[in-house]
Amino acid sequence: MEPIYSVTTTKSFEEAVKSVGEQTEANGFRVLYVHDVQETLAEKNFKIQPLKILEVCNAKFASNALEIDLVVSLLMPCKINVYSEEGKIIISTIRPTSLATIFNKQELRSFAEDVEKVLISIIDQSK
Repeated sequence: MEPIYSVTTTKSFEEAVKSVGEQTEANGFRVLYVHDVQETLAEKNFKIQPLKILEVCNAKFASNALEIDLVVSLLMPCKINVYSEEGKIIISTIRPTSLATIFNKQELRSFAEDVEKVLISIIDQSK
């Protein structure tokens, strides 16, 4: 299984970002912050295609993860990216199950599967 989950959408870049935000809330998560990477780099005269990173979180999942291993906080919050590449708008995330392999704890792997299902649902519903 690929460590990155991605879909292509027919929506415009801004429509996709808005949709991810809406579906995040509809799935019991919330958007903590949106990084506009294109804008940030433009401040230093660097040009890239549109890229926004949405940091998303669910308090219950976060609390459960931290109870399993406090070091998991290095992987938090979850990120969903929306970007333009070769004229296509892509929505993607790294699979929590891929990240969980860093830790040698079975309960964290099971937990990561639950989080991954929600993130994939958010992305699929956003396209």
